[in-house]
Amino acid sequence: EPDLSQKFEIRLPRRYLDGQPLPPEVLTDERATFFRNAATDKPALLVANTGDDEQQSLKHFEPVGSAQLLEDPDLWTRIVRDGAAIPDEHVIWWNRALAGLRELRMFSLDWFANYVLLTHRAIVDQGEPVLNALGQALPAHRIFKDSTYFLVLNDKTARHASRYKKLYESAFKKRAGYLLKQTPTQLLLSEKELRSTFERVQESIPEPIHPLILNYIGSDVGWNEAAAELGECEWESVAPLFDGFKREKFNLGERTLDFFDERGEGLLNEDELDHLTRLKARRSSASEEEEDRRFYEDHRTELKQDRKLKSAWDRFVFGKPVETDDFLVGIARCLERLFSQEAPDAKRRITIKCDRATKKDLREDLNVTAGLFFAFRYKGLRELLGPKVKWEVGKLFEYSDLVDEWKVAAKKTNQSSSAAALQLAFKIELDVELPGD
Repeated sequence: EPDLSQKFEIRLPRRYLDGQPLPPEVLTDERATFFRNAATDKPALLVANTGDDEQQSLKHFEPVGSAQLLEDPDLWTRIVRDGAAIPDEHVIWWNRALAGLRELRMFSLDWFANYVLLTHRAIVDQGEPVLNALGQALPAHRIFKDSTYFLVLNDKTARHASRYKKLYESAFKKRAGYLLKQTPTQLLLSEKELRSTFERVQESIPEPIHPLILNYIGSDVGWNEAAAELGECEWESVAPLFDGFKREKFNLGERTLDFFDERGEGLLNEDELDHLTRLKARRSSASEEEEDRRFYEDHRTELKQDRKLKSAWDRFVFGKPVETDDFLVGIARCLERLFSQEAPDAKRRITIKCDRATKKDLREDLNVTAGLFFAFRYKGLRELLGPKVKWEVGKLFEYSDLVDEWKVAAKKTNQSSSAAALQLAFKIELDVELPGD
């Protein structure tokens, strides 16, 4: 490397490296400690230590290794942005992103350097804003490309390294394993399982990448060329292969903005409008962001006016639902998911919520016979599960009393046999108190 040789004075032990394809001038008979105070006109010195007896003296050297090179993100961006017209605010965001990534310590120096270069290429060569470029460069870390992944951040939150750390950690945990044919819980994905899912959802996946997916499905487990090629595809294009969802041409942010616009001004504040505008640009099918969940919780009552939109928000916030014809089985399967993610010595409290919790919902939306059946079959469940389970289901367990009230008041009940009238959707939340909290 001609450039590096002009910056590094190289002195390596002849007795170990004699006969290797190295220039004679870099070999020496002196021990590494000899060069501790030796004069040199170059900025740095590269030596090799071959004996433990030199360790103490070598501590007086100022090391230049991975830890030192990763310590200052600005060192990297300052070099690669030279001559590039990148707004100062975007440079700050880039530095914060690298700082958050560095804190994870889940990658090699080569991966980090490649990530910086790919981000720079997306900004300079493709004209992408820095947040889009950071997502486009994710294949450097063996994670699917996702140009909109960081658009969940706004001008304020993009300045916080902790937000990037959380996003990178989620990407590593939730997506990286798929390229190795592993689920987020490290279970192997079989070729048969992947092929079956692809046959079911292939209409939701752009046709030009079908050959890449078939090549990946037929490849070996682990990192290989087929996995690398698939990783260059946008996550939203390949996500149906792994989550099993068929995609509709449905932009959740855009549809939600239209929904509230049709109902007049004043229903959303400025921050919520900004959030939905960013959500529209993200075009994401799933979320773990607190901002998304908070919007959903604040407006779930209004969203219920549009059943399709409410269902889309449910999938977006909570993921693929557990579907079963037995309430107890559904609870058990949800608890299995939740409890497998937490520390065994943590204190836990369960909250079970039902969207149809008001008297009006229970009368107008739920088939009366189905409601009576549910209340009779699971009447003692609250007492059985005890005080560590909080129920937010309204009068669902006293449904027979409600039916009596409606009869006295001559109110019409729901007799529909449609799927929507015969189903109840529950949300199960786990609150965890870790030791020392």
